[in-house]
Amino acid sequence: MDPEATFQLIARRAYLAGRIVDWLYQVDKERIETLSQSVLSPAAATRRLNTSSIGITGHSRNGKQSLLAAAWDERITAVADSSSGVPGFSSYRFSSGNTFSETPSSSWPGPWWLPSLRDMAGLEDTNPMDAHGLLALIAPRPVLHANAWTDNCDPSFSIETTYLAGLGVYEFVGGSGAEGRARLRLDHRPGDHHGWETPHRYVDWFDYHFDYHPLGQPGYTYDDRWPESSNLLHRQYSWDEWANK
Repeated sequence: MDPEATFQLIARRAYLAGRIVDWLYQVDKERIETLSQSVLSPAAATRRLNTSSIGITGHSRNGKQSLLAAAWDERITAVADSSSGVPGFSSYRFSSGNTFSETPSSSWPGPWWLPSLRDMAGLEDTNPMDAHGLLALIAPRPVLHANAWTDNCDPSFSIETTYLAGLGVYEFVGGSGAEGRARLRLDHRPGDHHGWETPHRYVDWFDYHFDYHPLGQPGYTYDDRWPESSNLLHRQYSWDEWANK
């Protein structure tokens, strides 16, 4: 890496994820070149890396990495993000130290992000990029965000605000109505900011969007597994109603 580069820990991790994708492509290319000169069957020689089925997942800081890596590298075709917190699927604008979540001055702006991030403390509404903007860079590729109901690093109101803001982009670029919205979903779980409790649900997310197999038992649909608006904990909240009281 360039010793003069200014990007910090999370950005470096996201950059390295892209380099792993480079490696997958290179290994695939070398394998095909080798097989084409071997005595293996023509079918084996033409077997290729499925470049439409590259997913990334991670928990907490690695959830941040997963979202940022997908935003930078369009070869990553689906994301299962677990409790990425702030700034990840949760926005700075709707998170604060009062919810025990990360803020511009308390979320490791030295090693994780640029130290200048501290200057945004108290000015979160002027931040030129926040969580919903990150989703816009990934759309229309599928993104699942898994979070815990009492996750102190991933406030549920903040992630639902991000989700609702991102739906408009997914509808615009991912297909009208339900087709676009199906590519962006939340996956709630009980508990706090712990690790992977339900990784099988992330694998199901990838399998469904990579067309590997349908979900589960007869009658068990996509919306049963990952409900849309009915899955929102704060869906009845209205800023307009609050302001008019």
